[in-house]
Amino acid sequence: MPPAGSGHGQRPPADISVRRTQVAKEFVAREIEEAAIKLFADRGYDNVTAADIAAAIGLSRRTFFRYFASKEQVLQAHALRLQQRVIRAFERRPPEEPAAVALRNAFLDTADVGQDEREGMRLRNRVLRDYQGQSGWVPLAPEMATTLTELVAARMDLEPDADVRPRLLVATMWATVDAVTAHWIATNDERPLTAAMRDAFNQLVDG
Repeated sequence: MPPAGSGHGQRPPADISVRRTQVAKEFVAREIEEAAIKLFADRGYDNVTAADIAAAIGLSRRTFFRYFASKEQVLQAHALRLQQRVIRAFERRPPEEPAAVALRNAFLDTADVGQDEREGMRLRNRVLRDYQGQSGWVPLAPEMATTLTELVAARMDLEPDADVRPRLLVATMWATVDAVTAHWIATNDERPLTAAMRDAFNQLVDG
């Protein structure tokens, strides 16, 4: 005899239901992003509307705006996720690593993309280049820059408002990553992005 409360009709625990809902929302959001990037690449950013993006995956315009406030937000969504990943990767680095080493390794951890992701990354960055004249990583969002600078400053045992070094380190590393990614895309470099990035960091250190 099954224990009390078991059975196929029993509702899943609230936290599981919330997680399922969140996963479903993330799945739809990614579908919207992928459809948008393809349309932007085919037609040009200015020639695509929110309604076009929604229709491409069978959604209404109203549903689109439940996920994104604008088509520009769709374009920036992947970059913001990537920036959050860099922050999380930095937080996971061993505490004994110097700040510059930890930040370099956080970028390398984040840049590890598989072959199946490369074409999507190149397409997304081509759209960004056509839209705003840049083909590397999207500029660091102000709130992300503040968070990362504070984390770097804490690892350096410095006050970010009193010492420019944490901000300078973040800006220099980010510029390096942006430059090498833009070059990797423009030259259709067959090496993994991590290899190109590691070489760039070594050149930066060597002067």
